[in-house]
Amino acid sequence: MTTRVLLVDDEPGIRKVVGITLADMGFEVLEAENGLAALELFRAGKPKVVLTDIRMPVMDGLELLRRIKEESPDTEVILVTGHGDMDMAVAGLKHGACDFISKPASPEILEIALARAQEKIALRAKMRNYTENLEVMVDQQAHKLLELERQAVAGQAVQGLTDLMTGMA
Repeated sequence: MTTRVLLVDDEPGIRKVVGITLADMGFEVLEAENGLAALELFRAGKPKVVLTDIRMPVMDGLELLRRIKEESPDTEVILVTGHGDMDMAVAGLKHGACDFISKPASPEILEIALARAQEKIALRAKMRNYTENLEVMVDQQAHKLLELERQAVAGQAVQGLTDLMTGMA
């Protein structure tokens, strides 16, 4: 299955180059020029990964990160930082970004960041599956235990009646 990535940057040239790079890596790419447009695309397309510039007009990358995490905590957001944006990148990590990369991002760095995001998504899915299976197993064992308790109580009742009948004869 192809992972859908939302690419957000106010510079059309960067969107084009990074978009082509992501597509060449096998990702389905959605593109937006600012956080507000990205939020609309996010709601419509439900990408699992968002790659966003921090500094943009209309809505910046940190606000986009906050809103995406409110609506979909499992979505992984990678922040793209320009020179001197380290404080903003750290703030982004505190708000749930899974990673940050510096501009200009090489294809190798992009690939590493996206691989980490996909690993987190896969791990979360495995944990959810494990938890659901564990809940089913606990429920099944609880039903078995309840049935055994019912059988034990019924056996005691039968034994009590047998003892009573034996005592009457």
